[in-house]
Amino acid sequence: MIADAAGIVLLGVVLGSMIFFAAVVTPSIFRLLPIEAARPLLRALFPTYYWFCGGVTLVAAFLLLIPPSQVPAGIFVGLAAAGFFLAERELIPRLDMLRASADADGYERLHKASVVLNTAQMAVISAVLLQQLLLRSGT
Repeated sequence: MIADAAGIVLLGVVLGSMIFFAAVVTPSIFRLLPIEAARPLLRALFPTYYWFCGGVTLVAAFLLLIPPSQVPAGIFVGLAAAGFFLAERELIPRLDMLRASADADGYERLHKASVVLNTAQMAVISAVLLQQLLLRSGT
Protein backbone atom coordinates (compact mmCIF):
# COMPACT_ATOMS: atom_id res chain seq x y z
CA MET A 1 0.00 0.00 0.00
CA ILE A 2 2.83 2.44 0.79
CA ALA A 3 4.73 1.55 -2.39
CA ASP A 4 1.84 2.21 -4.75
CA ALA A 5 0.92 5.38 -2.79
CA ALA A 6 4.48 6.61 -3.35
CA GLY A 7 4.06 5.71 -7.02
CA ILE A 8 0.96 7.87 -7.17
CA VAL A 9 2.82 10.82 -5.64
CA LEU A 10 5.61 10.38 -8.20
CA LEU A 11 3.07 10.31 -11.04
CA GLY A 12 1.73 13.63 -9.75
CA VAL A 13 5.26 15.03 -9.65
CA VAL A 14 6.06 14.01 -13.21
CA LEU A 15 2.70 15.14 -14.59
CA GLY A 16 3.08 18.50 -12.86
CA SER A 17 6.62 18.81 -14.21
CA MET A 18 5.48 18.03 -17.75
CA ILE A 19 2.65 20.55 -17.60
CA PHE A 20 4.90 23.22 -16.07
CA PHE A 21 7.56 22.72 -18.73
CA ALA A 22 5.02 22.84 -21.58
CA ALA A 23 2.82 25.63 -20.24
CA VAL A 24 5.31 27.89 -18.45
CA VAL A 25 8.97 27.20 -19.21
CA THR A 26 8.87 26.80 -22.99
CA PRO A 27 6.55 29.76 -23.74
CA SER A 28 8.47 31.98 -21.30
CA ILE A 29 11.77 31.19 -22.97
CA PHE A 30 10.35 32.07 -26.39
CA ARG A 31 8.71 35.22 -25.04
CA LEU A 32 11.72 36.53 -23.10
CA LEU A 33 14.62 35.58 -25.36
CA PRO A 34 15.41 36.20 -29.00
CA ILE A 35 14.82 33.09 -31.11
CA GLU A 36 18.59 32.70 -31.66
CA ALA A 37 19.03 32.27 -27.88
CA ALA A 38 15.75 30.48 -27.11
CA ARG A 39 16.29 27.48 -29.37
CA PRO A 40 19.76 26.54 -28.05
CA LEU A 41 18.53 26.97 -24.47
CA LEU A 42 15.60 24.63 -25.04
CA ARG A 43 17.86 22.12 -26.79
CA ALA A 44 20.09 22.21 -23.73
CA LEU A 45 17.14 21.72 -21.34
CA PHE A 46 15.42 18.82 -23.12
CA PRO A 47 17.92 16.07 -22.18
CA THR A 48 17.51 16.99 -18.50
CA TYR A 49 13.72 17.10 -18.91
CA TYR A 50 13.68 13.64 -20.49
CA TRP A 51 16.05 12.10 -17.91
CA PHE A 52 14.18 13.62 -14.97
CA CYS A 53 10.72 12.66 -16.23
CA GLY A 54 11.93 9.25 -17.37
CA GLY A 55 13.63 8.49 -14.06
CA VAL A 56 10.70 9.58 -11.90
CA THR A 57 8.24 7.73 -14.13
CA LEU A 58 10.36 4.58 -14.07
CA VAL A 59 10.50 4.58 -10.26
CA ALA A 60 6.71 5.13 -10.17
CA ALA A 61 6.26 2.17 -12.54
CA PHE A 62 8.32 -0.12 -10.30
CA LEU A 63 6.39 1.00 -7.22
CA LEU A 64 3.09 0.33 -8.97
CA LEU A 65 4.28 -3.15 -9.94
CA ILE A 66 4.68 -4.22 -6.30
CA PRO A 67 0.99 -4.91 -5.55
CA PRO A 68 -0.08 -7.63 -8.01
CA SER A 69 -3.40 -5.87 -8.66
CA GLN A 70 -1.53 -2.83 -10.03
CA VAL A 71 0.66 -4.64 -12.57
CA PRO A 72 -1.27 -3.31 -15.61
CA ALA A 73 -0.92 0.26 -14.33
CA GLY A 74 2.79 -0.31 -13.71
CA ILE A 75 3.25 -1.63 -17.24
CA PHE A 76 1.54 1.39 -18.81
CA VAL A 77 3.62 3.76 -16.70
CA GLY A 78 6.75 1.78 -17.59
CA LEU A 79 5.95 2.27 -21.28
CA ALA A 80 5.61 6.01 -20.69
CA ALA A 81 9.02 5.98 -18.98
CA ALA A 82 10.52 4.15 -21.95
CA GLY A 83 9.18 6.92 -24.18
CA PHE A 84 11.20 9.53 -22.29
CA PHE A 85 14.41 7.57 -22.70
CA LEU A 86 13.62 6.89 -26.36
CA ALA A 87 13.08 10.61 -26.94
CA GLU A 88 16.36 11.48 -25.24
CA ARG A 89 18.40 8.81 -27.02
CA GLU A 90 16.77 8.81 -30.47
CA LEU A 91 14.61 11.87 -31.11
CA ILE A 92 16.95 14.59 -29.85
CA PRO A 93 19.97 13.44 -31.91
CA ARG A 94 17.83 13.01 -35.02
CA LEU A 95 16.22 16.41 -34.56
CA ASP A 96 19.68 17.97 -34.16
CA MET A 97 20.88 16.19 -37.30
CA LEU A 98 17.86 17.38 -39.32
CA ARG A 99 18.31 20.94 -38.07
CA ALA A 100 22.03 20.89 -38.97
CA SER A 101 21.26 19.58 -42.46
CA ALA A 102 18.61 22.28 -42.94
CA ASP A 103 15.95 19.63 -43.62
CA ALA A 104 13.01 21.75 -42.46
CA ASP A 105 10.34 19.27 -43.60
CA GLY A 106 12.03 16.33 -41.90
CA TYR A 107 12.57 18.38 -38.77
CA GLU A 108 8.93 19.48 -38.69
CA ARG A 109 7.66 15.88 -39.09
CA LEU A 110 9.91 14.53 -36.35
CA HIS A 111 9.14 17.47 -34.06
CA LYS A 112 5.42 16.76 -34.48
CA ALA A 113 6.09 13.11 -33.64
CA SER A 114 7.88 14.20 -30.45
CA VAL A 115 4.88 16.35 -29.49
CA VAL A 116 2.54 13.41 -30.11
CA LEU A 117 4.77 11.17 -27.97
CA ASN A 118 4.85 13.72 -25.13
CA THR A 119 1.07 14.16 -25.32
CA ALA A 120 0.55 10.39 -25.25
CA GLN A 121 2.82 10.13 -22.21
CA MET A 122 0.81 12.85 -20.46
CA ALA A 123 -2.41 11.03 -21.31
CA VAL A 124 -1.15 7.68 -20.00
CA ILE A 125 0.24 9.19 -16.80
CA SER A 126 -2.98 11.20 -16.27
CA ALA A 127 -5.18 8.16 -16.87
CA VAL A 128 -3.20 5.94 -14.49
CA LEU A 129 -3.07 8.69 -11.88
CA LEU A 130 -6.83 9.22 -12.10
CA GLN A 131 -7.49 5.46 -12.01
CA GLN A 132 -5.28 5.06 -8.94
CA LEU A 133 -6.94 7.97 -7.14
CA LEU A 134 -10.44 6.67 -7.93
CA LEU A 135 -9.41 3.20 -6.77
CA ARG A 136 -8.30 4.58 -3.42
CA SER A 137 -11.41 6.70 -2.99
CA GLY A 138 -13.63 3.63 -3.46
CA THR A 139 -15.32 5.07 -6.54
